[in-house]
Amino acid sequence: ELGGEKIDIIEWSVDAPAFIAKSLSPAKVLSVQLEEDPIGGRTANVVVPDDQLSLAIGRSGQNARLSAKLTGWRIDIQGVTEAATLALRQVNEDSNVLPALGPAAELLPSVASILRQHEQERMPYSSEELRSMRYVIEGVQKYYTSIRNAERARLMAEEESRRAAIEAADAERRAAIEAARSRIPPRAYEIPLAEFGLSTRVLGHLERAKLATVGSVMELLAEGDEGLLKLDGVGPKSLAEVKQCIEALALPEVEEVVPAEEEEEIAAEVVVEAEAVPSTEPAPEAVEAVEEAVAVEPAPEPVEALIEEEEAEPTLTVEVPEHLLEEAEEDWEVKPEEERKRSRNLRRQLVYDEESGEIIARRRRKREEGNWEEYLG
Repeated sequence: ELGGEKIDIIEWSVDAPAFIAKSLSPAKVLSVQLEEDPIGGRTANVVVPDDQLSLAIGRSGQNARLSAKLTGWRIDIQGVTEAATLALRQVNEDSNVLPALGPAAELLPSVASILRQHEQERMPYSSEELRSMRYVIEGVQKYYTSIRNAERARLMAEEESRRAAIEAADAERRAAIEAARSRIPPRAYEIPLAEFGLSTRVLGHLERAKLATVGSVMELLAEGDEGLLKLDGVGPKSLAEVKQCIEALALPEVEEVVPAEEEEEIAAEVVVEAEAVPSTEPAPEAVEAVEEAVAVEPAPEPVEALIEEEEAEPTLTVEVPEHLLEEAEEDWEVKPEEERKRSRNLRRQLVYDEESGEIIARRRRKREEGNWEEYLG
């Protein structure tokens, strides 16, 4: 005792459940399950034997409060009968609990029997009964803790995603505003609002907002219409008047300057896209092979050279007796149509006609046995 106050000394432990169980001494603790909630805080679900419940809570909850202050955890204390009954009811009401219990599910019938027997006989639980009840209680509590943790993780992920989207939208808006402000002509900062052509009422509102030049007004308009509408006394009519006066000035916009880093990135992207597109030009080796083939292939002779060669060849004019012509005509009628076509092609000869200056086809005459010399005069 110290000054009439009892002092309980406990052993500190890095293991939070063990430290919480020791902080509730002299009560005997059966189970400690931890649950951390970023919003609700940290909670320790403690289960004690029924005869230790009042001792663990203390007079007016003093022992539980001291334990919570010492450990930094919110202490929720239950008796083993209450905790086991709640666990069995949750198993009966929720079909998803039973598959999650694992080996502890085999103890459910015995725990139900233990609770019925205890309700009838009002006898204390044995160590074996308390152990079976603890397994079932912890199994059910862990399942629902995992469900709540998963839900909290989902909500946190959605919140982070929402914040990231808001930050990205804000960054994009800021970039758009800066780009719009960079296009404001320098001359706009040289024009005072008094020479802007505004009405006295609108001019007064802008001057009360400490705006002195047209450029400062255009900076607010770069944020959108709300840039001016947020000023006291400025409404849709005043906004329309300001816009009309700015349009009347016809100030040239300054072209936006692309930073050197962005230009390099754009150039790199263009190079990558150009490499990705397959080239339709033939390879240098193929071009060289084609050029060699073209160089080896002889050039076609001009038509004039062919005509000169035809002129160089002598043309024979032969007088054929009439009886030979008659025999040839008789043979021509007897031959089938296909042989006629072939013989017609064979009997034609291309010669150059000096009078017309054109190449004409001349029929060749079939000669009889003997030589052409006997028909030459």
